[in-house]
Amino acid sequence: MLLKKNLKYRIKLLDISIINIQAIDDNVIVNNVVINRGNCSLSSGKKKDIRGTVKLKFGKSYTGYSPNCKVSDIKEIKVYYC
Repeated sequence: MLLKKNLKYRIKLLDISIINIQAIDDNVIVNNVVINRGNCSLSSGKKKDIRGTVKLKFGKSYTGYSPNCKVSDIKEIKVYYC
């Protein structure tokens, strides 16, 4: 996985298809997450829906899962944030 400087989030692939996005900066607002250029869906692991916005403070995380892709199938994750 490539690490870029000045990012405000960290991605961890936790299980077969569970994805955890953790804020590593203050007040990160995640607008959208696209997996494999839209070929894998992301369902919410909590009541919040990633298709809306998810507000994260430093150290807080959002967990979702991809019901139609395994971790071994995931090649690219794009996180759109402000």
